[in-house]
Amino acid sequence: MRGIFRLGLMTYDPNRSALRPSYPPPLSIPAVAAEQAAYDAWWEADSRAQHILTARISDSARLHLVHLSEDLTNRTARAVYQALSAAFA
Repeated sequence: MRGIFRLGLMTYDPNRSALRPSYPPPLSIPAVAAEQAAYDAWWEADSRAQHILTARISDSARLHLVHLSEDLTNRTARAVYQALSAAFA
């Protein structure tokens, strides 16, 4: 695990030379304040990651994300990243 560090919502492993989006932290029911804070922070960072992924793409590239627009409240940067990677691989 040496050389692996967290970069926002992406895990960077210099041995693999790839960024992998992470998953949101789990919440127990009822959520503890620390869990809720970590969950809210994750979604805030995920929103920034989505912006980075989508802010400058063309309209034709954005069409590959239409199927993700049905539920914007649960759309993650991971889903956006996977859709764009599949479309342009």
